[in-house]
Amino acid sequence: MGRRVGHMGRPKRKYASSGLPSLPAAVLRIFKSPTFRPPADVLDVLSHWGEWLRVFSEQRGLLLLVIILKLPSARKFFVEGFKVSGPRNVPERVFHALVFMVNSYKDSAAYRDLRSEIDSIKGPLRVHGILMYVRRLGVVKPTFLKHGIRLGVGMQRFRIQKYTATTRTKLEAFLGMHGVLSGLPLAWSVQTYNANQTKVLEELTRLRVCGLDGTNPQYQYNRQWTFRMYQLAECRRGNVQRLSYAAQDTVKMLPGPDVKNVKVTLGMDRPLWELYAHKGFSRAPEYICMAACLQGGRFKERRVSVKEAKLRKQLTRRCCRCASGRRSRYYCRVVMAHTAPSSVSFG
Repeated sequence: MGRRVGHMGRPKRKYASSGLPSLPAAVLRIFKSPTFRPPADVLDVLSHWGEWLRVFSEQRGLLLLVIILKLPSARKFFVEGFKVSGPRNVPERVFHALVFMVNSYKDSAAYRDLRSEIDSIKGPLRVHGILMYVRRLGVVKPTFLKHGIRLGVGMQRFRIQKYTATTRTKLEAFLGMHGVLSGLPLAWSVQTYNANQTKVLEELTRLRVCGLDGTNPQYQYNRQWTFRMYQLAECRRGNVQRLSYAAQDTVKMLPGPDVKNVKVTLGMDRPLWELYAHKGFSRAPEYICMAACLQGGRFKERRVSVKEAKLRKQLTRRCCRCASGRRSRYYCRVVMAHTAPSSVSFG
């Protein structure tokens, strides 16, 4: 086969005149839309940040723990549990707040809310989230007893463990993050964001904070995701609506995590100003990697067969969230593949 040619018989260029890869139209469409609605777990952090700061003003490291619980109901129960905990040392108080959170899901209505949130967010719950961290911190362990507490979509049940020295050490690591977090300057620019991130990730590694201390490139998602949530909440609280960028800033400096490798697609060395001045980008720099992750549907469940879809539609009523939102059974059980209990119980 001969070379592909363009207008007037000239060979088509693989790269733009600047030497950087040209951008596919599908990629451009993701970032040209002027509106972007973050997922529910992000909106939950932004809307409750002021309240959480008042509760954890002297223990900012616990804000990281609140963030990585991920699900809004889990965060709410944890903060409530911390408020009602008796006069104990702080690590023990945090442990009892986590126990309060877990015990709250004994209530069937609270568990239905948990299931609905899992279905709606569809995030990487094996990386972070309530179930991952209450197990890592030694708050619960699996049990075969029927009165155990369910914390996920499966049938596995859990029971509360006793407070141990190991658990205390893990919780103290979160508390040790207060110094570096309280000393961070407000991030107005991409450069400041990256400088703050470097400080925080180094301290997470030094203190060996549970689930956030890995330096292997394969285990950076959780660390970068948690820091992004913290930094964005601080920015919005400080009235920074979007990060600014300088002429020398490049795509490589965009806030991560970048699970879709969108930075490689855009070109690591491409100046950020070029994306906005010549490519029509309108997304804020801090939302580019997030938008790419959400656009691709990485965490959506596989499509079911036609036969199975019809069975689900005919036999299973809508979950509570879809029923309150007046969504159809087909949307609830087939399109979104929600597994939460029905809003109407069968006899």
